[in-house]
Amino acid sequence: MYTNNTINKIKKIGILLSLILGFMLISSTETSAQYRDNRNSRRDNRDYNDYYGYNSYGSAADIARKFGYQDGLNDGGDAAREGDSYHPQNSGDWQKGTNGYESRYGSKGAYKQAYRQAYVEGYNAGYQRRSNNRARNGYRRY
Repeated sequence: MYTNNTINKIKKIGILLSLILGFMLISSTETSAQYRDNRNSRRDNRDYNDYYGYNSYGSAADIARKFGYQDGLNDGGDAAREGDSYHPQNSGDWQKGTNGYESRYGSKGAYKQAYRQAYVEGYNAGYQRRSNNRARNGYRRY
C-alpha cells in the first residue's frame, strides 16, 4: 500500500491546504467587513452632508454662509475670551474668505462675499455671547 513517506507527504499537503483555505476564509470575511464599514461611512457622510446642505440641498452661497457663520462664531468667542478688541476683519479666516470652498461651487468672489457677510454676523454673536458671560461672571482682566 502506502509507505510512511507517502503518508507523511499526504498529511503535509492536507495541513497546507487547510491553512490556505482558512487564510482565504479569514481574508474574505475581513474584506467584507471593511466594505460594510466603508458603505456605512459613505452613508453617514451623505446624511451629514444632506442635513447641512452641502449637496444639492443648498446653493454655494448657503454653504459659504454656513462656513462663514461658524468660523466667525468661533473666532468672535475666542477674541472676547482673550480680551481682544472687536475686529472681525483682522481675522485670517475673514481675509481669506474661502474656508469650505470647492471649485464646483462656481465663482470664488461670490463665495467670499457670502462667507464674509456671514462671518461678521457669527463673529458678532460669538463676541457678544462671550462678552456677556464674562460681564455676568464678574471677569476682570489684570
